[in-house]
Amino acid sequence: MSDDFYNFESNQCTIQSLIHNINFLGENLIGVEVGLGRAHNLCMLAQLCKNLKMLYGIDNFKPYTDFKYSEHFGEKEQDNNKIIALHNIKYSGFKNKIKVIQKDSKIAVNDFKDNSVDFIFLDSYVTEDECKIDLKNWYKKLKNGGIFAGHDFNINFVKQTVENFYTNNNKKSPLSVFDRVWCWKK
Repeated sequence: MSDDFYNFESNQCTIQSLIHNINFLGENLIGVEVGLGRAHNLCMLAQLCKNLKMLYGIDNFKPYTDFKYSEHFGEKEQDNNKIIALHNIKYSGFKNKIKVIQKDSKIAVNDFKDNSVDFIFLDSYVTEDECKIDLKNWYKKLKNGGIFAGHDFNINFVKQTVENFYTNNNKKSPLSVFDRVWCWKK
C-alpha cells in the first residue's frame, strides 16, 4: 500500500454498501456527503470511486447532541473532528478531488444547482425536522438516475421520515436498506 493511501480498515465506515452502485453511475461524477464527522466516509469514497470528478463534504462543525446516545459534542470536540477530517482528506491521496464546505446543510444546499449532483449521502440530521429539511432540500439537487442515500435508518424518526418522503414523492425505484444505510435511484 502506498504512503498516500489512508487505511480505513480499522474504521467502521457506513458508506461501503453504496460504493458498487456509485461506480456504476458513469464517469466524472459529482458527489456530496452532508455531515462529515472525521471524513472517513468521504475519504473512502474518494479512494474507491475512481470515476469521481469532485466530491463535496458539507459540515458546519458546530456543537450538537447526538440523538442516538445523548452524547454532546461541544466546541472542543467539533474542532477536533474538523482537524481530523482535514488531516484525513490531506493524506487520503485524493485531496484534489475533495472540497469541504463549512456551512450548515440548509445554507450549503444553495451552492448547488438543481439536478447537478450524481449522488448524495445524508448524515447530518440530529432532529426529525432537520431530517425532513435535508431530504426536501437535497433531493432537488440530484440528477435523474442519481443515488439518494443516507445513514441512521435504524433510528425510528429517520426511518419514518425517509419512508414518508419516499412514499409521498411517488418514487419508482425501490427503497433499499443495508446495515443502517438507505438509498434509492431518482
